[in-house]
Amino acid sequence: MQSIGTLVGLDPTRLNPALSPANTVTGDQRSFAEILSIAERGPLSSKSSPHEVAETFVAVALVQPILAEARESSWAAEPFAPSQSEKQFGALMDAHIARELTRAARFPLVDRLARDLRMRQG
Repeated sequence: MQSIGTLVGLDPTRLNPALSPANTVTGDQRSFAEILSIAERGPLSSKSSPHEVAETFVAVALVQPILAEARESSWAAEPFAPSQSEKQFGALMDAHIARELTRAARFPLVDRLARDLRMRQG
């Protein structure tokens, strides 16, 4: 079975030989690893651009708490109620969705924070 990237003509191993089939991870696995690495090293690192830092800040401080509150206030009846695994990994899912939403939505707040960070850096 071929991957979607191969079917549309994108071969990640051709672009980066380190990505052999054994080392290739899906987008969700990559996002999960990214969230875990942020938890280990913190959202601010020397490699991060001001825009990335601003996106992370807005995702963690604004969007993620809103998603967590919405998830916790669900009054779903039994067949639609969250399972034990959904409850257990809900915070990771909130973090993933918050980061993706912040990237995709192009919040003006992110641009403003990034501009302020650049001004502080000099």
